[in-house]
Amino acid sequence: MTKIIPLFIFLTLCNNAIGQKRTSVELNINDLIGTWNYTSESRNNNLVLYKISYLKKDYAGGIMKFSSDGKMTKQLSRKPKKCGNDTSSNLNISGNWVFDKKNNILTIKFGKFRSAEYVILELSNNKLILKRIITE
Repeated sequence: MTKIIPLFIFLTLCNNAIGQKRTSVELNINDLIGTWNYTSESRNNNLVLYKISYLKKDYAGGIMKFSSDGKMTKQLSRKPKKCGNDTSSNLNISGNWVFDKKNNILTIKFGKFRSAEYVILELSNNKLILKRIITE
């Protein structure tokens, strides 16, 4: 009898932990609002972004900026140092973002015909992990 009680407690705790893992994670979409930095670093083919508060003068990389009204600005930046006749400049692409709360899918619409869809794997106030949904 004394061995059954600890076993029962252990199984109860395991069942609660497994049950918590099965439930979907609630994302606070307000955490998405702000400026995000992404680099060529990827983890398991996922896009990893970190929130930034300001841009350095010699910044190079990619930026996604989301506002509370659903507007999105994506900026692709040049390399920090120009070489020779390099006249490349920043390219700003505007769009709108739409979040599907049920499926954790972030859709970024560029104009009428282009869009990109991402599954949000993780979203906190300073880290965002996206996985691109490829549709053919």
